[in-house]
Amino acid sequence: MNTSQGRDALVIGSDNKPPVLFKDEYELWVNRFICLSCGKKKGHFIWKSIEEGPTPIPTVMINGRAGLNSIIGFTEDEKRQHFAEIEAQHCLVQSLTNDVYRNLDIYQNSAKETWDQLEKIMLGFKVGNQLQVTAIMDRYENFKMRDVETLDEAYDRFVVLNNEMKKNNIPRTEFDQNVKFVNSLTPEWKPFAPFVK
Repeated sequence: MNTSQGRDALVIGSDNKPPVLFKDEYELWVNRFICLSCGKKKGHFIWKSIEEGPTPIPTVMINGRAGLNSIIGFTEDEKRQHFAEIEAQHCLVQSLTNDVYRNLDIYQNSAKETWDQLEKIMLGFKVGNQLQVTAIMDRYENFKMRDVETLDEAYDRFVVLNNEMKKNNIPRTEFDQNVKFVNSLTPEWKPFAPFVK
C-alpha cells in the first residue's frame, strides 16, 4: 500500500476507529466524524455530549460532608450520557494526528471543550493557509526578473515559486507559467520573447 492509500484509509476511518483529522481537511472530517458517531449504538448520546457538554456528576455526601463524585444517583439515561461522554472524548483524541494533538489543552476537558478548541485551531489553520496562498499569489503576480540576476537564476527562482504554488493547490497551466516567465524578463531579453511565445 502506498502512502496516499494509507492516508486515505486513515481519513475515511472505520466502524471502530474514527477518521483521522488532517489540518487541510477539517470540514470533511467534521462530516465524517458526525456520521461515525451517529452510526454507533449510542451515537445520539455521544453527539449530545459533544454539542451540550457532559452530564454533571453529583457529589455523594459522606457523614454530612461532600465526598467523591459518583454516578450512583444517576438515572439510566444519565449513566448512558456519562459513558457516552467518555467515549466521545476517546473518539476525538483517537482521531487526532500528533501535530494537532500538541495544540490542544485536553487535560480534564469535556468532549465539547475539546471539539470547540479543535474548531478554533482548525479554522485558525485555514485562515493561516489562506493568508499563505494570498502571499504566494501576490509573489507570482508581481514576479519580475531582477536586473542583477542571470536568466538561469531568474528561472530557478520562478521554479521554486511554482513548486510552492503546487504544494498549496494553486493551479496554473504550463502555458500560463511560460507566458508569465517570458513577460517577467528584463528589457535585454524582450527581443527574444516573441520567438518563445
